[in-house]
Amino acid sequence: MIKYHTMKKIIFAFFISLTFFACRKENGNPSWETTNAVPLLRSSLSIDNLVTDSLLNVDASGAISLVYQNHLYDFRLDSLFSLFDTSITRNYKLDSLSLFEQSFTYPISLGDICNKIPFIGPLIISQNGNTVAIPAFPNITTGEQAINVDSLFQTITLITGFMDITLTNGLPIDITNLTFELSNHSNGSLIAIDTFPIILAGATETRTISLAGKTIEGEMDAILVLSSPGSGGNPVLIDTSDAIVAQLKVYDMHPLTATAIWPAQDLVNKAQPFKLKVEKVQLTEARLQSGYIVVDLYSTLQDSVRFDYSLPLAYFNGVPFYLQTILPPASPGATSYFHQQFDFTGYRLDLTGINHDTVNTMWQNIRARIDSTGIMKTIALTDSFYANIGFIDLVPEYAKGYLGQDTFDINPTTVNLDIFNNVNADVFDLKDVKLNLKVNNGIGIDGRLDLKQLTSYNTKKNKTVNLSGAALNNPFLINRAIDPNGWPGPVTYSPTQLSLNDNNSNVSAFISNLPDKITTAATLYTNPQGNVTNYNDFIYYKDGIKLDLDFEMPLNFMADNLSLCDTVVASIKKADISKIKSAVISLFADNGMPLDATLSIYMLNSNNQIIDSLLHQRTIAAAPVDNMNLVTGKKLTKIDIAFDQTRMNKFFETSYFIIKASFTTKPAGQHVQIYSGYTIDIKLTTDFVYINN
Repeated sequence: MIKYHTMKKIIFAFFISLTFFACRKENGNPSWETTNAVPLLRSSLSIDNLVTDSLLNVDASGAISLVYQNHLYDFRLDSLFSLFDTSITRNYKLDSLSLFEQSFTYPISLGDICNKIPFIGPLIISQNGNTVAIPAFPNITTGEQAINVDSLFQTITLITGFMDITLTNGLPIDITNLTFELSNHSNGSLIAIDTFPIILAGATETRTISLAGKTIEGEMDAILVLSSPGSGGNPVLIDTSDAIVAQLKVYDMHPLTATAIWPAQDLVNKAQPFKLKVEKVQLTEARLQSGYIVVDLYSTLQDSVRFDYSLPLAYFNGVPFYLQTILPPASPGATSYFHQQFDFTGYRLDLTGINHDTVNTMWQNIRARIDSTGIMKTIALTDSFYANIGFIDLVPEYAKGYLGQDTFDINPTTVNLDIFNNVNADVFDLKDVKLNLKVNNGIGIDGRLDLKQLTSYNTKKNKTVNLSGAALNNPFLINRAIDPNGWPGPVTYSPTQLSLNDNNSNVSAFISNLPDKITTAATLYTNPQGNVTNYNDFIYYKDGIKLDLDFEMPLNFMADNLSLCDTVVASIKKADISKIKSAVISLFADNGMPLDATLSIYMLNSNNQIIDSLLHQRTIAAAPVDNMNLVTGKKLTKIDIAFDQTRMNKFFETSYFIIKASFTTKPAGQHVQIYSGYTIDIKLTTDFVYINN
């Protein structure tokens, strides 16, 4: 409303005049009194001079309105959703363990067999090199034959595995009812047993035996029990080095545990999805402005483990996240450990999964493997590989997907309104006020705003006015922003406006309350129609939904004792006023506004105490108006302000001035419109008497 710049100009004129008094020179002549009339100030003040805190708007007729704007509320990304810390913990038992394929060959010579045949055996041996008939013999036991492979393994407990027993008969006679037994040397526990009904001379027979569930030691014993029909009375060449050759081949061995020399192999090789913890939204993409991934790895294996971890759908500059490290061997009964934190700033997360058909889903590949070292180590399937992958403090700079259909209560939020800070009135009534609630949407979602409360508070008078009316009963629909070029933007904000006037609300009463605070409460509904974009909603961290209020207040009002008050710092220099006898400052106000003005100006010392007044409730009369309340001319008012030396001394002790003004529209009780051509012409003159020596 009408501010204080007029009064400040008047005060400035006082400073000029009194400084002028103080600077009159003495000339050494005998004293006498001299009277001077000095013009101090001429000015024509319009509403442009009186109002600066608000934006003036002048229509074609010259009618003036004040336009004021204030920000009420921000709805941003972190209001809509957050990427919560997500920890993926996996305890991987080893997928499988495999050992080298092994083959062992052991010959059992004719001489060894003959040594087990009483009486006949030595005779056959004595004919070595000759041709004789070999008689039949039953159930000859070869005795324990040591099989030592402890340079390859010490002990193996197998889940699965197979042994091929291949016997080649290099003797000149057939072998029948051959039984093969294989046992651990330490305790005689049976590993394998099988029977071959007949192996013809020169023939080869093979049997396959399952080793599942067996424990095999590196030191074993093999026993053969066999019979033969002999040569059937036919002479054959006796060569005691001829042999039955036993070949043992073990393969596809997957141990539960083994102390062995291990071949290079994958222990774990997993590709797995996992969900990011995010509520109510279904994201297909996110770009991070900050955040970390923490990798903790544990291994109980007594071997170095090569670890490869990748997030094939997490990219930095187009390159997926990849980690490779080696965990050292764990001590028996202990665990080896790896920890590292990685900055994820700037990463793009594809959250559609490996087949690009889901939401909120990351994908990870974990591979753990050992190398062949030639060193014997104990590894068991009960050993484990433990991985904890944590995503912490993830803050998205951008997100895309379906941002959900949700309801957000905007709790009562109060903002200060400074335009009426120094204004008060016994009666103040505006008309034709226009108020706009403006929503500027920078998020790629549709919305609906239900205004629950808009209250103006005049805390000086403890008076509230709630905004109401038919316009507030309808849903306020909010259009989505547009992202024409996609990441990194910029987006095109979508403005929506709810316009209120005297026809659809009580907005004039709302502003006539001269509020210094406004409280807003509302409910925001996001995507009221659901997922209409097929996962193409978007949001940028820097952009949000902004709720602003502006109003256009025509200076068409009725007021009684519309009061303004301000405090002005007095920058007055001390001066010698001993030669000044008295002074009178005359204020001529030629008022072209339809407002009576009552002015008071008080002087305060440094302790903020009033020490005197310059003006006290002096009236500047309103301009005359016609029956349309339009100003027809100007009204001249003269106000004289007398100074003697006592008042001038107080003036120079002044630290502050309090300026109070009150305005009443004329004619009383009627609305008047202020036009740009309305002015108040101000002239200040001073008549002073000083003593000249």
